[in-house]
This record gives sequence, structure tokens and C-alpha cells, in this order.
Amino acid sequence: MHVDTRIKVFACAALLLFWLGYSGALINSPVVLEAIIQQGWEKEGRSFTSSDLTSTAATYKSFMDGGNALLSLLVVPGLSALGDVYGRRIVFCVSIVSGLCELVCLYFASVTHIIWIMAAGRASSCLNMSVSASVITMMADISAPKDRTQNVGLVMAFLGIGVVIGPAGLAYLGTLHARIPYIVGAASILLALVVGFCMPESLNFKVCVLAEGASIVYDEPILPSPPPTRQDKLRLINPLHSIGLLFNKSHPLLAYLSILMFVAFLAEQDFISTIQMYTMLKFSWTQLQAGYLFSYMGVLMFIVQGILIGPLARRIGVRGLVYVGLSCATLAHFLYGMSSQWWMMVAAMPIGIWSSTLHSTLSVLIIKEMEKTRRPLSINGEKSGEDESHEVGAAMGATSSLTQLASFLGSLICQNVFAFFISPHAPFYFNGMQFLFGSSLFLVMLVITCIVFARYREPADSTQKLRDCAGEEEEIIPAKALK
Repeated sequence: MHVDTRIKVFACAALLLFWLGYSGALINSPVVLEAIIQQGWEKEGRSFTSSDLTSTAATYKSFMDGGNALLSLLVVPGLSALGDVYGRRIVFCVSIVSGLCELVCLYFASVTHIIWIMAAGRASSCLNMSVSASVITMMADISAPKDRTQNVGLVMAFLGIGVVIGPAGLAYLGTLHARIPYIVGAASILLALVVGFCMPESLNFKVCVLAEGASIVYDEPILPSPPPTRQDKLRLINPLHSIGLLFNKSHPLLAYLSILMFVAFLAEQDFISTIQMYTMLKFSWTQLQAGYLFSYMGVLMFIVQGILIGPLARRIGVRGLVYVGLSCATLAHFLYGMSSQWWMMVAAMPIGIWSSTLHSTLSVLIIKEMEKTRRPLSINGEKSGEDESHEVGAAMGATSSLTQLASFLGSLICQNVFAFFISPHAPFYFNGMQFLFGSSLFLVMLVITCIVFARYREPADSTQKLRDCAGEEEEIIPAKALK
């Protein structure tokens, strides 16, 4: 098995195992939070309704998610930037350990009913966004430009499989015994950690595109880098340095793509942060039914990310997929808010799932723009291709931090909008207001994106044309053959 195939297999397997345990076990989080609050109110002899309980839980959850996002903003960029020096694999493994810590704290919070343990667990998972970011960076390391969208979609599809099996499977096991989801989830995450340690290092594997259309595969460092100095290490762990890479004055499109990803994740929080409490309140769903909903979403995500995204990217381009994602998100989130029956919301999800492609497509576009800022690479005294090792991880870490910040603001806004409009203080009762807020943001960004993409048109890539003329099969030349 070639080294790039091994990296894909190990990365997809580790991502699947991590999200199988993490997403499946964390479906208990809102239930545990409501149980803790309910027990506290009952001890105080306080009378309350289900709306009061859900509203208070949504407010608490928004602050926990916000603290997690702020810590991620400070830590993730530096960790991902260090991955550009010490390797992607170590970043991936550290991020997995972070998720395991949250799962352990959630278990003890469910047993002791102490809310501070749950809050500490949420804070300890501040590195979770590096899991997906490091895998996307690995795909960038081993992929030719025309294959990046498909390969990134592939790993996102395996994330979807984890979301399919995890919530429904562990929710069912939770009906047998309350502790089983935590045990199975922890075992799955530990197995993901083992797979991550066994995975080859993608930083030493490079694809260099030549003008003749061939791909040169490097399975060893091309130019040995000197060990980083103390000043270099301080610069790498500085989150402002990594975020500054995205807001380069000479590349305004890169800055806009980063802003678009930020706003898209902020708007998506209307669904992510409130859907479980929303369905429990409006449709009286149980935890098991919520697990089935997440599994349904995971099936849709696998179909879109694993099967459809590659052919569509070749047909309409990556920018075309951005238009599709924003348009579908605008319509679907409006339909979520206006749904009066559960089947209406479920029927709108095949449309809304296309918003999940925004992460993949915007990441690919950001990597492409980052390539324009890199120094040319010299091979045997001749310039050929580009240095793919510098600052890709830092850029992906910075985007992860921006999305975490968006998650903080989005959770804070959407959960409190949801909590306010189901409370007695609201001018009118409407439990879908947060979805209308998200739909409005997607619509605004769709209009702005059309204007920006029209101004910064995608230049014709002569290298890409030569590669397309050469056919689907690429000539793979080992680096050692050049010496």
C-alpha cells in the first residue's frame, strides 16, 4: 500500500472512531445539564415548567460553549502551527486526548450532579477543532490540487459515518444502562488514539505539480529544516500570528474566505446548538429519537460529502459548490423555523445538509490562496512546484480558531434567542426564531459572495489544464528518482 493511501486509511479510520465515541456520548450532554439543574431546583423547592428548564439549560450551555470557544481561539492556532514543524500526527493525537477528557468529566458530572465538573470538561475539550483541521491539513499534504476537494470530502464523509452510528447506537445502549454510552465512547476514542499513533506522518509526504502535468511524490523531507529557535517557537504559538496569515493585505480574497467561513459557522449554530432542546420541547422527543435524527443527518452527510461532492466539484467548480451550500442553507434554515410538524423539518434536511460542504470547499479555497503566498521550492538547483510544508497547518489552525469563535458567538446568540422566545418575557412565543436568524445570515453572505467572486474571478490555471489533458491517471515519480 502506497504511503498516501495508508495516510488516507489511517486518518479516515481515526476520525471515524473519534466521532463515533465523541458525538455518540455527547448526545447526553443536554440531558445531563437539565438533570443537574432540575435536581438543584427540586432541592430549593422551586416550581418550574419544562420551558423554564429548557430555557435555563440553553443559557448555561451557551456560556459553556463560549468558554470552550475562547480557549480554542488562544490554543488551537499555536498547536496547529507547531504541527508545521513537529508533524501533523502529534497535533491530531493531542486533540483526541482533549476530547477524551471532556467525556470523562461528563461521566462524573452525570454521577455527582456537579455542574462545575461538566463546565471543566467542556473547557478541557478546547482542542477538539484541531481533530478535523489536522486531517484536512493531511489531505492537503498528500493531494494534488485537483483532488483536494474530493479527498477533504472523503474525510468529512467518514466523520458523517461516525455521526450516523454514534448517536443512535449509544442512545440505544443508554436505554440499557446509563453508564454504557460513556464506556463505549471512551473505548472508541482510545482506539482512535492508537490508530493516530500508528499513522504515517504526512508532513514528510509531498505532491509537487510540474508544468508537464506529472506529480512528483516525496516520501521524505525535500529540504531539511533547521530546528526552530526559541523566537520561532514563540511566534508559532502566538494565535495572532496564525490568524494574521489569513488577513494578508496582498490577498484580499483570502481574508474574505476566512470571514465567510466565520459567518457560516456562526449561522450554523442556530441548528447545532439548539436542535436537541428544540425537538425535545416542540415535538416531545426522547434522547433516542434525537439520536435517530443525528443518524439520519449522518447518512445524508455521507452521501453528499463521500459521493456527490467530487463529481460536482469537477462539473461546477469549488466556487459553484460554495454557491450551492449558501443557497441550500438559506432555504433549509428558513424551513426549519417554520416547521410545525417533525416530518416537515426532516423533509428539509436533504436540502440543509448541503451547508456541510461549506467547510470542505472553503478550506480548499483557503489552502489554494495560501499557496500564492509561499516561496518557490528549489530541487537540484531548479525551481519546481511550491513549498507545501510552510504555514498550511497554521492557516488551518487559524480557521479552526475562527470557527470556534463563531461557535462561541453563535451559541451565545442562538441559544439565548431560543431561550428568550420560549420564556414568559418574550413579546410572543416562537421557538423557531433562531433558525430565521441563521437563514438571514446565510442570505446576506450569499449576496456578498456573488459580488466578491465576480470581482475576484478565478484565473485560468494552465497547469491544471495540462493535468486535465493528461487524463485522470497521473504519473507518479518518486523523489529519489530525481536524484
